[in-house]
Amino acid sequence: MAIAFVQSGQATHVSNNATLSVGLVATTVGDDILFFVSPESGGGVTSVTDNGAGGGNTYTFLTSLTNGTVQLEVWLSHNTTVSTTSVTAHFSPQCPSEGICAEYSGVSAIGGHTTNIGSDTNPTISLNLQDASNWLVTGFDAVMASPSYTQQTGTLRTTSSAGLNNNAALVDNGPTSGSTTCSVTYAVASNWAGAAVELRSATTVEVDQPSDAVLRGKTTKLQRTPGPGQFLGDNVDFTPPPGPGGGVGGSVRRTKWR
Repeated sequence: MAIAFVQSGQATHVSNNATLSVGLVATTVGDDILFFVSPESGGGVTSVTDNGAGGGNTYTFLTSLTNGTVQLEVWLSHNTTVSTTSVTAHFSPQCPSEGICAEYSGVSAIGGHTTNIGSDTNPTISLNLQDASNWLVTGFDAVMASPSYTQQTGTLRTTSSAGLNNNAALVDNGPTSGSTTCSVTYAVASNWAGAAVELRSATTVEVDQPSDAVLRGKTTKLQRTPGPGQFLGDNVDFTPPPGPGGGVGGSVRRTKWR
């Protein structure tokens, strides 16, 4: 299944608060949720939770960066197990904050991620995507009195509400492969920070069969999506079927993901 953007939501707190909750339409089990959250005034994210049944989904910290007064953290729930309508960041100490959540379907695995900072009017970030039909999803945060981002490269999905010293934006670009960029512009130069995450589509695993008289060293390509708890690069066992003489070439091991 191809990767697709499903929805996004945003929230802000203009005064000190211990949490920031972003509302969503009920998400679909198996989708991915990305949370780009920006605590201000020295705050930090201690955890991310949601209101899904049975304690909700598990969120993993991916990366963070700071540029002057701009702070940005990225958290992810991959292959969610329950539906949710609210995702919450927890802070220590209490702080003002802004955040954007995004839901994507059809994500086979999480690829690379990268960050960038600047002090101009053109927040930009690039990453070399590993497969055809992958997506680059980027959160930006910048010093500005109101969210006045303009789309440049990729699709500008949403921005945070006005009222804070800093404001956030969500941009994605896909499906695509190779060197991929997300960027926006705004009117007045200021400090900004950006973090981008690669979402990977279904991949092909190539295995080498043994070169015996039955199989003659042929190569078989298997279309495979990693299962729960399995990531790209895991070994894959494959047993070739019996040949004309009834001989079996034996099991083989994964040699390359691509």
